[in-house]
Amino acid sequence: MPNQTEIEGLIINALLRRSFELAVSLSVKQMLRAKDYRVAEDITRRLMPFFQKLTREQASAFAEAAVNNATVWDAAECAKHILPKFLERCGDKLSEITAKSLRFQITERSRYKE
Repeated sequence: MPNQTEIEGLIINALLRRSFELAVSLSVKQMLRAKDYRVAEDITRRLMPFFQKLTREQASAFAEAAVNNATVWDAAECAKHILPKFLERCGDKLSEITAKSLRFQITERSRYKE
């Protein structure tokens, strides 16, 4: 039987094609509460094909959720593949401090402190 995260993932996958804004919003909420590396990777991987479509607001929300949850920025696939791809595609949509924090956290694998 699928768990709550898996069910939410199925719903979000369906929404990505029909209600993109809602799907992104739900994904960001999932990112904020992710406590498992594989779950964090699944959540962020799901949005990878849509990075180009993210608005400035959506990209900022995604980046801030990643910065604020160590499970997301420290998950191996997120740090090495997904988040660098996000920064490549959406870095210009982010505030300077958010982009700097995310870059630092995925390269240094520790929390950014000003």
